[in-house]
Amino acid sequence: MRKQMFETDNPEVNYFLKGGFMKRFKTEKAYLIFMFIMSLLVILPGCGGEGAVGGGKWDMPHSPDSTPPTVTLTSPVHGATAIDINRKVSVIFSEVVEPTSLSTTSFNVKETVSGLPVTGTVVSVGTSARFTPANNLAFNTGYTVTISTGVRDLAGNPMATPFVFTFTTGSDADSIAPVVTFTSPANISTEVALNRKINVAFSESIDPLTITTGTFVVTGPVSVGKVTAKNVSLATGPPIAGTVTTSGSTVTFIPAIPFAASSVYTATITNGVRDLAGNPLAKDFVFSFTTTPLPDTTPPTVSVTSPANTDIDVPINRKVTVGFSEEMDPLTITTLSFKLNGPGGVSVPGTVSYIGTVATFIPLNNLSNSSLYTATVTTGVKDLAENNMAVNFVFTFTTGAAADTTAPTVSVTSPSNTAIDVPRNRKVTVGFSEEMDPLSITAASFTIKETVSNTNVAGTVSCIGATATLVPIQSLDYNKTYSGTVTTGVKDLAGNPMASTFAFTFTTGASPDAIPPTVSITSPTSGAIDVPVNRKVTIGFSEEIDPLSMTTATFKMTGPGATPVTGTVLPSGTSASFTPTVTLNNSTLYTVTISTGVKDLAGNPMAANFVSTFTTGAAPDTTPPTIISTSP
Repeated sequence: MRKQMFETDNPEVNYFLKGGFMKRFKTEKAYLIFMFIMSLLVILPGCGGEGAVGGGKWDMPHSPDSTPPTVTLTSPVHGATAIDINRKVSVIFSEVVEPTSLSTTSFNVKETVSGLPVTGTVVSVGTSARFTPANNLAFNTGYTVTISTGVRDLAGNPMATPFVFTFTTGSDADSIAPVVTFTSPANISTEVALNRKINVAFSESIDPLTITTGTFVVTGPVSVGKVTAKNVSLATGPPIAGTVTTSGSTVTFIPAIPFAASSVYTATITNGVRDLAGNPLAKDFVFSFTTTPLPDTTPPTVSVTSPANTDIDVPINRKVTVGFSEEMDPLTITTLSFKLNGPGGVSVPGTVSYIGTVATFIPLNNLSNSSLYTATVTTGVKDLAENNMAVNFVFTFTTGAAADTTAPTVSVTSPSNTAIDVPRNRKVTVGFSEEMDPLSITAASFTIKETVSNTNVAGTVSCIGATATLVPIQSLDYNKTYSGTVTTGVKDLAGNPMASTFAFTFTTGASPDAIPPTVSITSPTSGAIDVPVNRKVTIGFSEEIDPLSMTTATFKMTGPGATPVTGTVLPSGTSASFTPTVTLNNSTLYTVTISTGVKDLAGNPMAANFVSTFTTGAAPDTTPPTIISTSP
């Protein structure tokens, strides 16, 4: 009777009504109380309200939508050069737009110099729109794209102002297949929350019309007891229901109901997925993960920003990035939730991209010289379990007088060049001379291959700050030599590419790394007193740490009464620093905690939490550093 009375066409609601929610109750009485409340929700809409469970929707009363849509991301990006002549033009909006409002009138492309329109067609899916030229674009030609105020959201709100961007073609067509750059959960992850979505990032923007539940398939559940370490990546089950969305180079699968506890799921990206030039994946990409019995209820936080808070002399031509404590829902990272304001509080026009755990704000034009800018990440951003940020995060920086024209270089690699006996289960990292554009660090621009067979190692790539990490899908082979290559496709946040390709080699040993990392040193030291109120906290480890595991969720500082101290975390090799966003209190005890969520490059977590304390003094540190010795 319960099933018939409370059947809906919403699979998430049905999950709760058909007994999935019963597991949350300890008595039948509690369940009956819940069902009584649900019956009221069904009955009340019939008394003058709009809509809800009985009609297949669950609409709570809310204010009408009066917010106009905005353009969040474009591909190509504004000002891009050497664009392939056979590619399509795509735009991502801050919300779903009315498909009938998109046409070659409201989304038009023309040659910049001649003003001649490009003939083509426009289609939309979700928050994405795509312009397909009828023929290849002209060689070495400038183009102007205009999104007019004729574009409306589903509530009928038009764009407030037209959005215009430009790009210039090169002399070639794109024939390079896209590759998977990043997955969340990572392959063979464990303790994946029951209520989360799945993210997959590619090396380039993907044609949104090729992303469907037929090309992004998730199967399961398979009992953990039936899966071994050798066959976990091949574990399959029946396809699960869900929907798929795309945002530039990142694609998200949204399960219709929560995952089953303690079960293995397998995700497959088929070669039906194509880039904007029509090139398909070279082969299917498969990864698996295991769930935990618990949902994710922890709100995300901002872990790092670039520029850092209160930075000065920031180049006027650089992008602004924000790294989060966990993977985020890319559809919530928009120009409405990640904003940049300049002098007088004037909004800076730009677009926003997201990949891995990093969001990037790309100004349409250079910033003003010697000016104060304020970046805001609002509580509108959500993680993959739909948890909103608890509070807005705000940081400021001041520009200098010049643009950045210096090419980035590789500063360090791990393993180091010609290293031997490298554990076969570890990740590979490259440190650069400056912060890098995370969209340029892909499985195409950062590769590892076995030197004898010349076979590329399948893996995923991420970038936080100045550190890029390559994670092999499977452990490397024993006693083999591998070569790493970083191409000139990588760029810094000002768009400067590497001047030349960088290569290094290393040789694996016979054993994996199973030793957990430990904390080697802290600054301030534990128990220190009279610590300047304006200083950072740094932690040194016994080995290199996975930068993705070092966030404000795993490196925390608390003050009086265990009050959290807001700040950002920057990992770098064997160390990490915590920078408070405000000056610390005078003569106050603070506690620093490094949790077991911190892992080394082989995936070994800390064996236990590390805790240290220090007490501030009454004054800041204003003494500049000096060199006291050299070696040689």
